Amino acid sequence: MIAVTVLAWGTFSLVIIAALAYLVKMTLHLWRGVKGLSGALSGFGEAVDGIVGHLLDDQLPDGGWNCWAEYGAEVSSFHTTICVLEGLLEWEHKAGSSGRVAAARRRGEEYLLERGLFKSRSTGQIVDPRFTMFSFPTRWYYDVLRALDYFRSTGAGLDDRCAEAVDLVAGKRDEQDRWPLENTHQGPTHFEMEGPDGFPGRWNTLRARRVLRWAGSGADLASQRASG
Repeated sequence: MIAVTVLAWGTFSLVIIAALAYLVKMTLHLWRGVKGLSGALSGFGEAVDGIVGHLLDDQLPDGGWNCWAEYGAEVSSFHTTICVLEGLLEWEHKAGSSGRVAAARRRGEEYLLERGLFKSRSTGQIVDPRFTMFSFPTRWYYDVLRALDYFRSTGAGLDDRCAEAVDLVAGKRDEQDRWPLENTHQGPTHFEMEGPDGFPGRWNTLRARRVLRWAGSGADLASQRASG
C-alpha cells in the first residue's frame, strides 16, 4: 500500500512539473508576442503608448532588443529586434511619429544593418543558417526575407549593407519566378494556405517579388558591384 501511494505521488509530481514547464514555455511565447503587440493593437484603435514606452526602455546598448533581457541578456536577438521594429513602425504609421520612437527604430535598424542582416559582426559568419530560410507565417522568428520586407516598408531606399541579403533572395527564385516555402514554424494554423516545405509558397513569392522590385533586383546589384 505504501509503495502504491509513493508511486502515485511520484506520478502526480511529474504531472505537476510537466504542467509548470508548459506554463513557463507558453509565458515566454506570450512575452515574445507582446513585442509585436504595439503594431497589432494600434490597428484596432487601442492606446498602446505604455507598451511603446516599455519597448523603448528595454532597448539594449547595442541597439537591438532581447526578450531575455530581464533575465540578464546583454546582447540583442535578431528575433526580438525584428518584432519590435515592425511594431514601432506600425505604431508610427497609426499614431504619428515621435523623435524618441524614430531614434530607437533607427538604432534597431542599425543593429541589423551592421550585421548585413544575417551575419555576426565580429566573425562575419552566418549567425544561424535558418536566417537564410524563408518561412510564412513568420510568427516571432527572424529571417532575411522578413528583414528586407521590413526595410522596404519603411519607405527608405536600399542600404548598401543589404546587398548580399538581396542577392540571397534573388538566388532562391525558381524557373517559374516563384520562391519556396522553407522552415515552417510550429504554431496554430487556422486554415492552410501553403504546401509543404520545398514547394512554391504564395506569401514568400509575394514578399520576395516586392523586395526585389524595391531593391532594383539582385542581379542588377551584383552586376553593379562587379563593374564598380
